[in-house]
Amino acid sequence: MTKFCAAAIIGFRLFVSAEIVQAQSWVKPGELRNKALIDAGLYTQWSIPAVNSRSLAEHPGFTTTHPFDGIVVRLLLDAKWCEEQGFDPNPDDPPQNQQPYLDSLVWSTHTVPYGAVESAIEDLKRVQWGTLTDNFVWYQFRDEGGSPVDLTKQNDWASVQGNAVLTARVCREAELKGIFFDTEQYGYAPMKLGTPGLRRQRGQQWIEAVQSEFPEIRVLFTFAWCEDLDNTAFLVGMKDFLNGVLDGVRAPAQLINAYENTFYYGQSPGSRFTKKGFAGNRTQFASARSSIKSWKRLSGAADKYDHFVRIGMAAWLESDPWDLTPG
Repeated sequence: MTKFCAAAIIGFRLFVSAEIVQAQSWVKPGELRNKALIDAGLYTQWSIPAVNSRSLAEHPGFTTTHPFDGIVVRLLLDAKWCEEQGFDPNPDDPPQNQQPYLDSLVWSTHTVPYGAVESAIEDLKRVQWGTLTDNFVWYQFRDEGGSPVDLTKQNDWASVQGNAVLTARVCREAELKGIFFDTEQYGYAPMKLGTPGLRRQRGQQWIEAVQSEFPEIRVLFTFAWCEDLDNTAFLVGMKDFLNGVLDGVRAPAQLINAYENTFYYGQSPGSRFTKKGFAGNRTQFASARSSIKSWKRLSGAADKYDHFVRIGMAAWLESDPWDLTPG
């Protein structure tokens, strides 16, 4: 039986009407067992000042009071290495955002050496985590190094594999649970290249590379097996890659299908995505959980899906009105 693992992609401030609160009972402690609420977005991706591997180490008051079960961390790369590679800082960014993070290069032709992340690992070892026990490292397709990957070229793919091994090593040495893999391909879509068979092969090679360094790793996907994979432009080709991951994954690793579209549930009227709002209730989430379990039919191996895939959902907390990032 697939266990339920609640994972939250947290944006910004939550609005819930009094009418909805009165209609829904509070969650009971028993319902929260074996579940984790992960902060990914708020303070981790868009905030200024940025929260990253170094700032977490330098500000224990943040981690020891942060009211979640885990957080997704961006790893700051060594400034001297970045300078040697010719990465120019964005003058509009604050100082702590001016050098690339590991997640901005993992899907590029830049092979990041261990020396470029060594200080970030040491910083993470100094963090006073408090209640943050289920922590992940951010991992994404967005290429900020200006060197996009062509999956059909072996040299390009070797860089991706090397960076995947490095990311897994960071997780193992810093005692993080694993990788938070944002599978959305905005402006950069490596999964549009190659054949379905090649993409599936790359998925298997990717998870094998990751587990060669960290066999117990957990990989949390923002979009994994779901109906959206076949009809959403920024997810084109991902199903082939994911089926390859499922082909190659071995115990004791876990894959978390954290369906991001549940973040629509509970949005207030007038939000970015709806004028009327989405009511959000237990029935919707229960239905989503059932759907995620049934999506094994979309995978290449239903039996392995049941064995390795856990269930996650997203909750979005709004800003007022959606004004945190430019535009």
